[in-house]
Amino acid sequence: MNFRSPLIWDVFAVTTYFSVSLIYWYLGLVPDFASLRDRTAEGWRKRIYTVLSLGWRGAASHWVHYDKAYLLLAGLALAWSSAFTVSCLSTSPCPWCRAGT
Repeated sequence: MNFRSPLIWDVFAVTTYFSVSLIYWYLGLVPDFASLRDRTAEGWRKRIYTVLSLGWRGAASHWVHYDKAYLLLAGLALAWSSAFTVSCLSTSPCPWCRAGT
């Protein structure tokens, strides 16, 4: 496997962006899954929503941890994507990407 190939790094970048976006999206849905769990009658749907809600009850401590996790994930995603984009542009063979150097 040639790790100097831009295509390999594109696969890593797209996979990582997709994974982080999926986690960020799911984290935002946890309170909604808990609401659906509470409004659904007994059955297979309630069991699925129970698993997806990760034990969410809406307590004040849950919201504090939720806010911290959401901000932490957003900060990590922003830092990682910025660092990856800068490193890709700085090693790019195209001259207009490095016009300032």
